[in-house]
Amino acid sequence: LSASGQFTFPDTACTCDTLKDLKKCPFCGSFARIVEVDEPSNIGGFVVQCLGCEVSTRVWFPIKDDVKQILRDAWNQRTRSRK
Repeated sequence: LSASGQFTFPDTACTCDTLKDLKKCPFCGSFARIVEVDEPSNIGGFVVQCLGCEVSTRVWFPIKDDVKQILRDAWNQRTRSRK
């Protein structure tokens, strides 16, 4: 945690609120971040991406909805274990 209140990773900085709002990765347990996609076929879209294993949600494009809230909800949703 830096003096500015941000966690700093090799290629990004995430505010504490972002990290608190997103659950840890269900696969590896690492923190996740919301990322704007920069590949040509998905420019302008956003995903939640794990900082460890790099798994991500599908790409969401902001039109009228708050895409970041949609991404948080999608990432944080967990299924129950079947017994």
